[in-house]
Amino acid sequence: MEDHRLRELFDSIDVDRSGTISVKEAQIALKKIGLPTTRKQMEKLIQQADTSGDGEMDWEEFCTFVKAKRKTLKELFDSIDKDKSGHLSHDEVFDALEKQGLASNPDTVKDILNRMDVDQSGEISFAEFEQFLAALPPTFF
Repeated sequence: MEDHRLRELFDSIDVDRSGTISVKEAQIALKKIGLPTTRKQMEKLIQQADTSGDGEMDWEEFCTFVKAKRKTLKELFDSIDKDKSGHLSHDEVFDALEKQGLASNPDTVKDILNRMDVDQSGEISFAEFEQFLAALPPTFF
């Protein structure tokens, strides 16, 4: 993910413009994309990235954390891409969510797919996938 896209993502999560992402801000960001999480999950996520130990994720910690996740995200993307097209169809994503027990509500799944498919092409590129999943707790994948 390019640095300017990382900055946009960071800024969209840092709603109070403090320069850090709190547990509450991370939780709100995930809820906005249809993935509500527990406070404990968010504390674990922040703790993994928080090298300073202040309980929040600053810009540098965020970049390091997201870039470290990139390899894992690419492996996950490739495992979902059953036809090896380099893009994910909505069906491939739905099947992956279903296998993880996250497809119980069809409307929520449709909303997630629409949010992932930023350019509304009917397929999800790795860049769209990465941007969507960059801040998810590891327990989601």
